[in-house]
Amino acid sequence: MKQLFPADVESQLEKDYPAESLAEVQRCLSPYQGPERTRVTRCIIHLSAGDATKVSHFVSAAVIDYRDIIYWVEYDPEDRKLRDFNVPFA
Repeated sequence: MKQLFPADVESQLEKDYPAESLAEVQRCLSPYQGPERTRVTRCIIHLSAGDATKVSHFVSAAVIDYRDIIYWVEYDPEDRKLRDFNVPFA
């Protein structure tokens, strides 16, 4: 079976979501085809924190403006960089 996402993303999805909801979460992530797709996908996974219902919400926000997703997860309220999701999940 072809991987839909990079190996680190697939691995994180398997950690965060039970097998019965994994395919649905992957399907929800697929519509985002915009800029910085892998980075934004990592951000969405982090923001969703294992809650499948949040994935769709954050994908919708990314479609509107993907930079919001990056900002919400990589920066603090004082605009200090906290994380870099250009880097694969550990």
